[in-house]
Amino acid sequence: MVRCMKSAKELIESAERAYEEALKLLERGDVYDAAEKAWKAVEDMRKAMLVAVGVPCDKAKTISIGYAVFSKLLRLIGARDLLRDYASFESALHSRGFYEREVPPDEVEEVVRTDVRRWLNEMKKLIGRMSGVNVTEAVEALSKALRLREEILRASDEYIKLRKQFADLLSRAVRSVTAH
Repeated sequence: MVRCMKSAKELIESAERAYEEALKLLERGDVYDAAEKAWKAVEDMRKAMLVAVGVPCDKAKTISIGYAVFSKLLRLIGARDLLRDYASFESALHSRGFYEREVPPDEVEEVVRTDVRRWLNEMKKLIGRMSGVNVTEAVEALSKALRLREEILRASDEYIKLRKQFADLLSRAVRSVTAH
């Protein structure tokens, strides 16, 4: 796995470059590649916010930690609209846009030119307001919780196997007696 060692500033710059590339692709009529570049801009800005508050870049990329922290933070600070927009972009630009090509080109273009630009600007402002916030202890607690969940799931699987083994062995023992 390639380690992510980017700073929040580098991720913001990457988001801005990706967005500019998306606009260039739109100018050339390459709407669906523009959608994916715009999605990259959104993702880089999401990661920038997380890195800015102390989430390691490697963890910011993940669903289990990165998205969980992003979602919870936006809810806690009353920025649910940014979270709803993020989910909308994942669908319109990434899943249904780039991969499925179900979103009409004019809709993709409107989302990229208007909604994504606004969202990126709002996220940059939010990143500035979040300076001084440090969530590293919260991330560590979540990491421990996720490791514990994995242990519990493994133990649960073992429990189910042992209960099945118990039932099989008991049935076999009773069959030997009832067979006579």
